[in-house]
This record gives sequence, C-alpha cells and structure tokens, in this order.
Amino acid sequence: IVEKYAMDKAKEKLSGLGFSNFKDTSRQECYDYTCERGGNLYYVEVKGTQGPGASLILTKNEVEHGQKHQHRSIAVVVHDVNVGAEGGSSHASGGTSRVCLPWIIESAALEPIQYKWTVSACPALPAT
Repeated sequence: IVEKYAMDKAKEKLSGLGFSNFKDTSRQECYDYTCERGGNLYYVEVKGTQGPGASLILTKNEVEHGQKHQHRSIAVVVHDVNVGAEGGSSHASGGTSRVCLPWIIESAALEPIQYKWTVSACPALPAT
C-alpha cells in the first residue's frame, strides 16, 4: 500500500517539475519509472516509508544501475506516509516527497547489511 501510494506521489511530484511520458517499469526493471524532460530520458527509483526516510534499503541492482546512470537517475523518497483502515481496506495518505536529482549514490553513504550465503558450503553432520 505504501509503495503504490509513493509511486503515485512521485509521479505527481515529477509531473509538477516538468517531467512527462512516464512508463511504469517496476515489474521488469530495477527502477520504478522512466520519464522524460527536455528530450532526455530519466530513470526513477521510488521509495515509500512510514518513517522519516533518513535511511532506506536499496538492492544491489538499484545501486549498480543508479551509479552507472547517476546523471540520468532520480530518487524520490516519500516519507512519513500514514496508513489507516476504513471499511475493511487499508489506505495510505499524507507523506512528504523528497526528490534527489541527480541521484548521486556515494559509496560512503552505503552500509552493507545483508550477505548471500551458499548453503552447499555447509559441511554435513557426521553420522551417529
């Protein structure tokens, strides 16, 4: 609910900044939208959170793509989103949008918090 709401808010915010021709790529790519302004194509990563948005989780692919295309990448953080329930369904409201353009991902601002472990490297227990 928060992510869908953030996607809509990001599109609205960027439209107000002169971006157009939005294409939702969130199901196929590591970024959420492409859009255009001034004849240039931009990649948009949207992050929605109920918290203050001071730090967010990024995937390896999001970081790599953002760094590779940093001058054509935009991050939109929609923070302090409220989630409530009415009539048996949840809805989101409020929130503040912050646009990072260009989206410069500095290595010093990244902190590794997960690792992939290959389980086949685990020795078998000896038979008893």
